[in-house]
Amino acid sequence: MTTIHKKKILPFPQLDEAGFLALRWHIEEHPDTPQSKSVERILELLRHLRNGGDELSKAEQLRFTTELRNRVSTYRWVRRVSYTSKGLWASVVPADIEKLLPEDRWEYGAVGDLLDMLQFHGGFSRIGRCADTRCGRWFYAINRSDQKFCSLACKQHHYDSNPERRKQKQAYMREHYWEQKRRAQRADERFKKKTRRSQKTSR
Repeated sequence: MTTIHKKKILPFPQLDEAGFLALRWHIEEHPDTPQSKSVERILELLRHLRNGGDELSKAEQLRFTTELRNRVSTYRWVRRVSYTSKGLWASVVPADIEKLLPEDRWEYGAVGDLLDMLQFHGGFSRIGRCADTRCGRWFYAINRSDQKFCSLACKQHHYDSNPERRKQKQAYMREHYWEQKRRAQRADERFKKKTRRSQKTSR
């Protein structure tokens, strides 16, 4: 009897940290190709709409959702059955995959992985874009889904660049400077007093 296996749905996002970093590397290495631009735009739309788009207005939700649907509708996938040592295997692949160029195959794979993440609760919440204006890199949050920065350096730079934060830091540094100076003066006075007492005792 021939057994047909369906692709299993894993209890975690298929696009893990390593897979996402590979996707990001491809986008950064080929930023001007239509395929990279399409994948990054879909990334951006999914980021806006994650968690139900609670931070968006109704008009923004509709606009982003409509654009995402229109973009995704241009991709064509088909179910393909292949024979393996364990029986028949059913999988989803791009239509006419043999005719696709390597860059197009990468695009299909990247979009498929991103859409697969939507099946898992909180799956796409791990994907973020660095809030530091000088960076803006995509990142995969390992420990916290509300992570806003790709690194501690970017987090520190963001806070240091904040005008109010900069004023507070400058005020702290001024106070720290004068406090250190006062301590040095008190230490110098104590040293002088001790020296004078030593001189009087030796006479």
